[in-house]
Amino acid sequence: MRILQAAKIGCIIILFSHWIGAIFYAIARLQDFSSRTWVWDFEKLLPDYRFQESSVSFNYMLCLYKGLNTLSNLGYDIGVPCNLLELVFSFGAMLVQVYISALTLGK
Repeated sequence: MRILQAAKIGCIIILFSHWIGAIFYAIARLQDFSSRTWVWDFEKLLPDYRFQESSVSFNYMLCLYKGLNTLSNLGYDIGVPCNLLELVFSFGAMLVQVYISALTLGK
């Protein structure tokens, strides 16, 4: 029974990481990937990364990393939110992280 509960929580974490990463990507896309988005921060931090030249799979992995990192660190990330929309969404992501922590510790 515990293995099933652990698998369920693992699936929830992966699913929420996917959605949070996808929403962060959509927020950056709404702003045309300007210098005031989290994508720009990754271009500065990763020397070989260029958003316009990278593959879809690499961008997806970057979004999944962003989502999982947001969930696992209560919103602490390599960069801070760069604009108001990212800041507001980060608050929501922190609440999801608290929910997942409560779900994990409550069982």
